[in-house]
This record gives sequence, structure tokens and C-alpha cells, in this order.
Amino acid sequence: MIEHTPGQTRRVDCVAALLSSPDDKIIVIQRDDSPTLRYPNMWSLPGGLVEEPETANDAIDREIQEELSVSIEVKLWKVYERQGRNGLLINQHVYAGTINEKLGDIQLNEGQGFTWISADEIVNFNFAYDFEHLIAEYFRHTTPNKSSQTTR
Repeated sequence: MIEHTPGQTRRVDCVAALLSSPDDKIIVIQRDDSPTLRYPNMWSLPGGLVEEPETANDAIDREIQEELSVSIEVKLWKVYERQGRNGLLINQHVYAGTINEKLGDIQLNEGQGFTWISADEIVNFNFAYDFEHLIAEYFRHTTPNKSSQTTR
């Protein structure tokens, strides 16, 4: 949903899903390699624009179904503002949920590919929208800090 009043910053609502596996990995999608697409060939999270007259909750359910052909329960995890292009301000709604399907059972409908990644693997991917910071924050808040555990 886009809000705009002349003389004010344009705002848009977007959604993204942090979908984790039972073994503490999240699914990421490689964007298409099209010159007309912003951030071609980069990695991202399932999600997209909130369309009229949707709510963010409606949009995330639609985006997950459109992109991965699965329906899962997600909960709002975080909302923050990020800068888009041409002065656009994005209200980013981030949802989290657990996906129990195996990668081979998920049908990718948008993008080139998808995979599960762990916290240690974030640095191996080139993410769109600075999502690497969001993903790292999610892992810090949801998985135990293995480096602080001692082994005897």
C-alpha cells in the first residue's frame, strides 16, 4: 500500500518472511537475473509489496503462497523503516514461522532458486535490501549462542 501526500515522503508497506526449518536454518530465494529487476541475481526473503486493499498480514500469506506454494502460520516479528530508491520510505513488516516441508517438496514459483542457510552461511550470499543484517539479527534472537556454551 502506497501513501503519498504532495510535499511529503512517499511511503510503501512491504512484507518479508523469515521461514525457519526445525534445524534452525531459514529459506532464502535467489532473485531472477533480469536487467529490469532491482537487485537481479541477488538473494532475498519471500515477500513483497502490500497491495490495495490488503493488510500486511494478508500480503505475507499471499506472497508465501505465490512464491513457495505453501501455506504456513507466521507471526509478526518486527516492523522497521528502510530507505527505498528515489526517496521512497519502506515500512518493512517482517514475519517469522516454521516451515516443516523439505526443500524438495517446496515448489518455487518466483526466482531462480532457493536454499536453506544457517547463521554461519550469511556471509556466503549477496543479499538484496540489506537483508543480511535482518537475517543475522533474527538468528541472534532465536538460536542459542553456541560460542558461549562450554564443553566438558
